[in-house]
Amino acid sequence: MGNRHHHKIAGAAVAFFVAVSLVFPMSIVVGFDSNNVSFGTGPVHNIDKDTYYQTIQAGVDDADPGNTIEVANGTYYERVWINKTLTLSGEGKNTQIVDDTQGSILTINEDNVELSSFSFDHSGSNWDTIAVKASYCDNITILNISVSNNTVLGSHNGIFLYNTNNSKIFNCSFSNNRITGNTSGAGICLKFSNNNKIINNEMSNNSAIYGYHGIYLYESANNIIRDNHFKNCYESISLYFSQLNNISYNSVIGGDGIHIRGSWNNTITNCNISNTDNGIYVYDDGGGNFAKHNTIINNIALNNQCGIHLYCTDNNTVKNNNASLNDRYGIELRYSSNNTIANNMALSNDWESILISWDSDNNIITNNNASSSGYGIFINDCSNNTVSSNHMSDNIYGIAIDEPHSINNTIFENDISSNEYGIYVSFSPTNNLIYHNNFINNTNQAYDNSFGNNSWDNGYPSGGNYWSDYVGVDLNSTPTQDIPPPDGLGDTPYIINGNSKDNYPLMVPTFYEYESYISLSEGWNLISIPLIQCYESIHQVLDNITGKWDYIQAYDALDSDHWKTNATFKPDQLNDLKLLNHKIGFWINITEPNVNLTVYGYKTEMTSIPLYAGWNLVGYPTLNDTMTVANALWGTGADRVEVCDTSEPYNLKEVVSTYV
Repeated sequence: MGNRHHHKIAGAAVAFFVAVSLVFPMSIVVGFDSNNVSFGTGPVHNIDKDTYYQTIQAGVDDADPGNTIEVANGTYYERVWINKTLTLSGEGKNTQIVDDTQGSILTINEDNVELSSFSFDHSGSNWDTIAVKASYCDNITILNISVSNNTVLGSHNGIFLYNTNNSKIFNCSFSNNRITGNTSGAGICLKFSNNNKIINNEMSNNSAIYGYHGIYLYESANNIIRDNHFKNCYESISLYFSQLNNISYNSVIGGDGIHIRGSWNNTITNCNISNTDNGIYVYDDGGGNFAKHNTIINNIALNNQCGIHLYCTDNNTVKNNNASLNDRYGIELRYSSNNTIANNMALSNDWESILISWDSDNNIITNNNASSSGYGIFINDCSNNTVSSNHMSDNIYGIAIDEPHSINNTIFENDISSNEYGIYVSFSPTNNLIYHNNFINNTNQAYDNSFGNNSWDNGYPSGGNYWSDYVGVDLNSTPTQDIPPPDGLGDTPYIINGNSKDNYPLMVPTFYEYESYISLSEGWNLISIPLIQCYESIHQVLDNITGKWDYIQAYDALDSDHWKTNATFKPDQLNDLKLLNHKIGFWINITEPNVNLTVYGYKTEMTSIPLYAGWNLVGYPTLNDTMTVANALWGTGADRVEVCDTSEPYNLKEVVSTYV
């Protein structure tokens, strides 16, 4: 942790200049021989040979391998075949190639071709149509291509790579294309194509009866799909029988999100997905081929029907995502086993924050914040799952377990507070083990109708759970709790209902689990406390470095006298900073070298910290060392962040959004 996770945040106005050049109309006078070749002027120019052509295809046919051909603005009614290495460059969206027949408008069948700055617009066809197709070739570069406003009866693909590898598709756009027949299409389609890069493309408002995909991969591997933008796509990114692809930093609004179907070992990171049916959807192919071993990390999935959905898929990792504000589920597992769901925020979802259902067995659910929803975590007809170290508050049900097949689940070391029901066990689940949880201020702490067939403690001396409304005392020890001295366990059971009881209720919450070490340099350090403190007085928080500091100051954005201080050399009544908690960033002056502060407390995976216009000095209360500034501060409006760096003037350094 050290000093590098503690942020100072400010707001500022941004201004920019835009320079606009005037564009004057240009006339082209062209004279051609019988082979469409001219040595004067013309719209198609071979730079290397200094020859001009009436059509693009004539220029390609006459070119030598390695030549560069430039095409002037205009509309070209033709189909183009490129069967040699060359560079073909238009002038932008006003350089249009139009063809209304079946097949590919521009076809590449040779390696090392570069195509840039053309548009394929306003075509119509009763047949399958592809704007640009590259087949059985390598090292193709496609830049600044626009495919828009086409209406076809058959299938339509903007750019199609077939058995094509090590190629690039950058800065292309696909919009308002329409398929009227009973078929589908895609902006970019890859089949049997590997090691390609698809970066910074845009897809929006395309439609088809059977769906118009944004980017579609079939049996393709090791491709990079990054920084693309999707709006109202049927499936924004779709992988089918594909592996080892890296999908990162894409944004999706509307339509449907990222689909991983029957695919394995793919990575989805740092994508932002909102207002879709499924933000990220991993599932089998319907024929028994499971999706598996996919990694989903650091994504934001908000305001969808479901944030992250695993269906018939095993051995995936879902970690450090924000799956909140969804209409149904934050994270949903159905028929999915041996997955790890860790360190996610799943807040304010209408139904379940995390749903584990229908034979989803042997999953690990740990260190998530599942709060402010209908259900925090719901285990429905599943077995052998481990639910630990999660935070659940302000739900109707903190944890719910139901159906007879929900057996042998282990629920331990969770913080369950301020729910209508802390935990609700119904429809006779059995042999579930529930211990070392904190049940704090729930309207109904627990309900269990299994007739005593679940275990609410881990035996003696491990003990049971902490119950904030337990009124018993701790005077004795031993399994029978009738011989002094006290042992931290209540002497009488905590009665849940019926035959269900916690035989060894804990007398204090299980806050002892975590500790963190912060290395401090002599002089000024800007730090915060990464754990929630049981006791917040300065002298208790800093107990193990007593005598090694002399001055602390923190910033209060709401007080006109912003800086609050505590100095060891002043009478305590003159100090106006008395408490330290996990939400506060503060400067501390250390009086000797190589000091290590040890703090104890419990983790939080989500903390709400109010920010005000102007400067704020706040803590960063997490042990997560993979969260970027952009994800941590998403939606706050902060536009400047500074962290402590003792090598910089004033010990401060501005950091960018990718800073961890």
